[in-house]
This record gives sequence, structure tokens and C-alpha cells, in this order.
Amino acid sequence: MIKIDTRQITLTALFLALCIIVPIVFHMLGAGAIFLPMFLPILVAALILRYPYGLIVGTLGPLISSLTTGMPVLFPMAIFMSVEGLTMTFVAGYLYRSRKFSVLLSIAIALTIDRIILFFMVILVVPLLGLPPKMFSLLSILYSLPGVVLQLIVVPIIISALRHTKSINLE
Repeated sequence: MIKIDTRQITLTALFLALCIIVPIVFHMLGAGAIFLPMFLPILVAALILRYPYGLIVGTLGPLISSLTTGMPVLFPMAIFMSVEGLTMTFVAGYLYRSRKFSVLLSIAIALTIDRIILFFMVILVVPLLGLPPKMFSLLSILYSLPGVVLQLIVVPIIISALRHTKSINLE
């Protein structure tokens, strides 16, 4: 018999909603894509939720946001971001929960692997769109550096705050 964990399901729904709300707020402030706002709730979910719940947020968050708000554009961005979200939640969640890495190290490794995967996804898909893949890929990596820095600063602060409030069990 499958055990239903209503707390994990509720948190999954919360993080999926945040995948819609956080990017809207960032875009309203004129600080959209450069700060990778959708990856904030995805990375926090990766560290808080157990498998497969974190993976669900990482994979479905960009797709649900695309279908409900039009951001990001479904193809290719939401598809790319779903692969990135899956990668980040898998890597960060595994390193933090299973290997007991620190929050910062788990996020740093997950973001590094994500940027490498993004680079190769762009190289493979962008030619199909008629754009120069190497140029677009390098620009997308450089363009996202402020977002990577934001993730490395904000996500550990959020996790630390949650740990201190004891509102969510992070063990």
C-alpha cells in the first residue's frame, strides 16, 4: 500500500504556486529572467521536500507557469527549464539529504551541473531554431550569472530561517 504524505503534497502544491508567483513579482519589478526567479522556489523545494516531491516541483513548475502565465515561453524555454529544474532538484536534494553536504555546497554543485547541461541543451537545440549555438549558449550562461549569485545567497538564508523557526523538518 502506498503511503500518502499530505504534508509533502501540500508543500509541493505551495512550491508549484511559488513557481508562478515569484517570477511574476520579479518581472513586475523589472528584474526578470536575469535573476532566474523560478529557480528560487525550485531549489528550496529540492532541499525541503523528499523524493519524488522535489522532482515534481522542479519538473512541473516551469511547465505549469508557462501554461498559466505564458512565462516562460513553452518552447524552448519552459522545456529547457523543466530539464534544469529536474537536474537541480535531483542533484541538490541528493547531495543535501543523502550525502549530508551543506546547503551552499549542494546548491553550488547543482547550479554548476545545471549550467553545463543548459550549455549542451542550447548547443543541440538552438541550431534547429536557426541561431548560432555557441554564441547563444555562452550568452545564456553569462546572462544568468546574477541569478546564480542570487540563488547562492538567498536559498541558504531561507533554509536557515526555516531551520531556526522549526516550521519545516529539514532532517
